[in-house]
Amino acid sequence: MIYLYIKKFLDCVLISWGLGIGVIRIGENLKYLIKNQKGSRSMQSFLDKIYPEHVNILLNTISTSLKDIMMDPYGNYFIQKLIQCSSLNQRNIIFDTVKFNLIN
Repeated sequence: MIYLYIKKFLDCVLISWGLGIGVIRIGENLKYLIKNQKGSRSMQSFLDKIYPEHVNILLNTISTSLKDIMMDPYGNYFIQKLIQCSSLNQRNIIFDTVKFNLIN
């Protein structure tokens, strides 16, 4: 359900930017969307609209890219908003993932 919601959201964003609709691979596109100024702002507002349990699905989708997103100027703002919208357990997952990526 949340994947369809994210796909619909991304389709709307891509149409509003004049990029048209194509086949969306959610994980890949989220990373690039978040690292873009407009995309980061859109995804930050998207976080306000989803249920807390859907944050887990979003985290699973971007977990391999957390370090890259966090180091990006626009992605950093998204990660800050993600942490604000996350539960304590979800925050631990974010920090553990980033800690693991920084050590390796």
